[in-house]
Amino acid sequence: MIRVLTQADATWAAQQHAALMPNSVFAAFGVGFLRCFYRVFAQSKHAVAYVWEDASKPAAVITATSNRSAFLRGLILRHGPMLAAYAVLGLMHKPCRRLVAQLRHYPRHGGDTPIQAEMIFITVDPCCRGKKVAHRLIEAVLSDYAARRVDRVHVTIERANAGVRRILDGFGFKVVSSFLLADKQNDLLQLNMAERGTTP
Repeated sequence: MIRVLTQADATWAAQQHAALMPNSVFAAFGVGFLRCFYRVFAQSKHAVAYVWEDASKPAAVITATSNRSAFLRGLILRHGPMLAAYAVLGLMHKPCRRLVAQLRHYPRHGGDTPIQAEMIFITVDPCCRGKKVAHRLIEAVLSDYAARRVDRVHVTIERANAGVRRILDGFGFKVVSSFLLADKQNDLLQLNMAERGTTP
């Protein structure tokens, strides 16, 4: 079952993120930092976030923004000091400093247009893999975008993530640029919603 992410899900989502994506930039700042992030995804009118429940327990989550700049402004205004405190603790570790240095390469534009609507995080508990959970969560986000009349959607994935890449290809996403992040090659993909596919 798919439902909207709530603030009560924030701790679970942060812990799953840290466990399944331990080498990501945000995980390097710790569970507290992630928990704050997920709470904002549950609150912001500029966010789109869903949870997949398995046997009435959350098992997968996807988060996205419908207006990235507005979402980030709200995040900083409401939670800037707390996020900064977590970031300072994370920066005490050399690997975290290296990851943060690479953030300067994170794209601000997708192709010839600024990034506005962007899918950010998706994690699926291993117990639910093979059930098309990621596909259904992405479909839910794209349906939300369609209702909001979003024209273009962007998402960044590690080039080695062949499973998610196949799903995104089926929806019509195309690579528009590549960059290094978390010491891994990443691709920025773009979807023109008018060309949206319906991967099975």
